[in-house]
Formats: sequence, C-alpha cells, structure tokens
Amino acid sequence: MHILQSIPDYVPLALALCGFLAWFIVGIVAGQRVPKSDDEKQGKPQQKQSSGRTFDIYVGNLAYNMRERELAQTFEKYGEVTSVRIIRHKLSGKSKGFAFVSMSDRDASIAAIKAMDGSEVHERKLVVHEAKSRPRRANRH
Repeated sequence: MHILQSIPDYVPLALALCGFLAWFIVGIVAGQRVPKSDDEKQGKPQQKQSSGRTFDIYVGNLAYNMRERELAQTFEKYGEVTSVRIIRHKLSGKSKGFAFVSMSDRDASIAAIKAMDGSEVHERKLVVHEAKSRPRRANRH
C-alpha cells in the first residue's frame, strides 16, 4: 500500500489552507504600519500649517507617557508651536523619550529653551536645546 493512499482526502486540502493562512497573516503583520503619533492614530493632522521658517527645538528626557498635545501645550506658553514630533520606536510605536518641537518665532523658541531646560515635567528634568540638523543618511539594511 502506498503511503499517500492511507492519507484521507481532506488532509492535503487542510495543509494547503493552513499554508495560505500563514502566508496571509505574515503578509498582513509585515505590512502593518504603526501610527507615529497620537493625532495620527485619531486621523487628525499632526502639524499646523505655517508659512515661513520654523525653529526646531530638541526636547530630551521625556516621560514615556508624554503625548504630543501635552508637549505642545507646554511650549505654547512661549509662542506658536507649529509641530511636535515625539520620536517612536519603528516597530513597537513606543516613545524613545525625546521629541522635536517647531516654533514659528525665533525669539519665542529661545525663550522656551531657556525656560524649559532643566524644568520638571512628569517628575523628569527636561533637556531642552536648539535642534542640530544632521546630514541625511543612506538607508541601512
């Protein structure tokens, strides 16, 4: 008796279906995109549109539960905030503990840096300074 004759007719079909489902699930998981901000998760635009130059501020030592809106409100005391971007892990979407805040006015950004550097937010002392531009890097694989 041949070994394939002893296998019921539905087994190859079940194996093929399992293989297809595994392929399908892996494709979905691999293609899944993690929202980068709280506003993006809710479908809201992340940035206010502003004309002209913006001044970028680096904010470090953030609490991991800090939200973009909360950080924007903290800096709006000193002037118009055009965007806030909390840097998140590419796969998990969790905060890496630092962010960039853009303001429309240079004097307001300097005032915010002076006032916020060393201030305590969520029981953590913030590190705040002017963001340094860095050259673009080629994709690393």
